[in-house]
Amino acid sequence: MRATNFAQNFFFDAEETGATENADGTFTIVGIADVGVITLTISGPQEGEYPLTNSDVNFATYSFNGVEYSTRGQASGTGNVRIERWNPGARTVTGRFIFEAFNGSDGIRFDSGDFDNVSYAASANTDGDEGDGN
Repeated sequence: MRATNFAQNFFFDAEETGATENADGTFTIVGIADVGVITLTISGPQEGEYPLTNSDVNFATYSFNGVEYSTRGQASGTGNVRIERWNPGARTVTGRFIFEAFNGSDGIRFDSGDFDNVSYAASANTDGDEGDGN
């Protein structure tokens, strides 16, 4: 996972990525870097657009040093995740994202982001599928 904030000349390049198919049907995609953690949660396993708003269904967060910025619960939080390839057989997902998230009045914006062939595992709580840990 990679992301850029052009205005602040800030680049996020994840050393670790992963995704989880959650028991409630949502999917969470995570990138971990030395400059923080980006988490994208979307409502379902389909190619297409997922608007990120202040809802509890589709949202994004960026965390660093114990401070979390989120689109959830923030009237100004916005963005979009586009799933370009969803491969249930290989259990991988590829896509792009942008978002602006807030912690109080402080915000951060990622103008461009992508993730490529991120492996996902089913939640241990998913009926009949314990996941393979990939």
